[in-house]
Amino acid sequence: MKFRIKHFIALTAMVAGFGSFCFAQPPCSICDGKGTVKEMCTTCTNGKGAVYCTTCNYTGSVSQTCYSCSGRGSISKTVNKKCYNCAGQRYFKTEKRNPCSCRGGKRPVTQNGQTVYVNCNRCYGKGYLPSYVNEPCSVCGGSGYYGTETKSENCSSCSGSGRVSKTCSRCNGRGVYSCPTCSGYGYKTKTCTRCNGRGYIY
Repeated sequence: MKFRIKHFIALTAMVAGFGSFCFAQPPCSICDGKGTVKEMCTTCTNGKGAVYCTTCNYTGSVSQTCYSCSGRGSISKTVNKKCYNCAGQRYFKTEKRNPCSCRGGKRPVTQNGQTVYVNCNRCYGKGYLPSYVNEPCSVCGGSGYYGTETKSENCSSCSGSGRVSKTCSRCNGRGVYSCPTCSGYGYKTKTCTRCNGRGYIY
């Protein structure tokens, strides 16, 4: 009886081992047992994971209408107008006459025992010593401006072009952006067609 039990146990173990050997499945040679394979992404350029940005034409910046001048390239500006009287000089040089200490432009000298009057050597016979002072313009009061006027000048924001450039919001100025199909990896993962995703073949 003991012999029969031992024989039955040994035979059962042999059958179990033989069965596991016969029914073990080799891994798929295409996916190496993973059940998935990688293939190059056809959406991005050469499978590099990036797509050229068509919004900015690969430049990283886009052109838009200038907000400061509404695309006109120029702005109207009210400025002070130069005084017509002094032409913006603010002051006029005015002669001030200070009396000379001579006698009406003459001074006495003695010649041959007689007193004669000759032109003063300080004022040269004028009777006064001139000096010059700056007097403010009577029209503008010395400001140099009188009234205002409207002028048109180039817009400083766009330098007169009416357009300004800003960083492309789609690619953040890089000219390319991450491929939406492969999320920037450059490849896609799909189910292995040989093993149907099982990782092994019968």
